[in-house]
Amino acid sequence: MTELRNTNELIRDYRGADGLKTGSTVEAGWCLVGTARRGRMRLISVVMKTASNSDRLRETKRLLDYGFRNFERKVLIKKGEALGSVAVRDAWPARIKLTATRDLAFVVPRGRSRFIGSRLLPRPGARAPIAKGDPLADLEITDGRRILAREPIMAPQALGRANFLVRAWRAMLEWVAGLFRSE
Repeated sequence: MTELRNTNELIRDYRGADGLKTGSTVEAGWCLVGTARRGRMRLISVVMKTASNSDRLRETKRLLDYGFRNFERKVLIKKGEALGSVAVRDAWPARIKLTATRDLAFVVPRGRSRFIGSRLLPRPGARAPIAKGDPLADLEITDGRRILAREPIMAPQALGRANFLVRAWRAMLEWVAGLFRSE
């Protein structure tokens, strides 16, 4: 019988640890890329140039503990959640409602998820016909100061082109509205 010993002692010693790679060389020292999952949040740590196996284990545990203690995974937008609607020039109907096609989750500093916001940015120049899955907008996720992510939002259904009379009526309404806009 052959017995194999896993050199990644983190897997036995750390709750949620499930990988990944150990190694050591003269140049890099004792190294460990560790992964751990708790609930729906997975963290990855990279420790290099430590003096011993026990050092790399200790430093990896410190990094993972820091991550699990100070950060949390938050689902900010759930699959199917209404995001808003966008106008599509020449389409029938003229507006299309957009929803999230998947959960959008982020790892954020603990207690800061209330500061995370989103806004729907229609892509300029969308014209009918629109096929299901065509990108119509971008969902921008921010923390109030910076953009954290930008997710393309696709058409949930096809939109046909409005007939000539509808397009002419809309053009006339735009023209009349333009007369009353102040410049």
